[in-house]
Amino acid sequence: ALTAGIGWLPDPGSGFDPGPGGGTGGTTVHDLSGSWTGAATETRGGETVSGTICMALSQSGAALLGTYVTWSDQLSTGSAGTLVGALSGNGGTTTLVRANLEETDACKRGSWSFTASDSLITGTYTTQGDCFPPATGSISMSRGACSLR
Repeated sequence: ALTAGIGWLPDPGSGFDPGPGGGTGGTTVHDLSGSWTGAATETRGGETVSGTICMALSQSGAALLGTYVTWSDQLSTGSAGTLVGALSGNGGTTTLVRANLEETDACKRGSWSFTASDSLITGTYTTQGDCFPPATGSISMSRGACSLR
């Protein structure tokens, strides 16, 4: 569920957002809808795996929904999942849920905090809940068509 208090954000698209209560220190609100592609890393139990990520996002106001697919040459395998979250100014937080991993439910769910511009999204990822060993990582993507195997 999205948190309350985000109704002051304007409709998607680049625009000026004066922030809660007005004022002059606003931020640009970006429309992140579309295809994104880039790199993802994950470290779990001291082992780091890197790969390619493709994400399809849709945005309605501040709400984000999407799907993603990853591929790692190191593991010769991929992963798929969904995300839901919210954008606030130049950043946001989403919950990522992996769909096809043979892990406990706790390890399938993670939190991705990011900053965004019209052409770049970067952020850090961490598993939520009781996942042991916990995983951390990063995701960096640019606008563009996905090109996984």
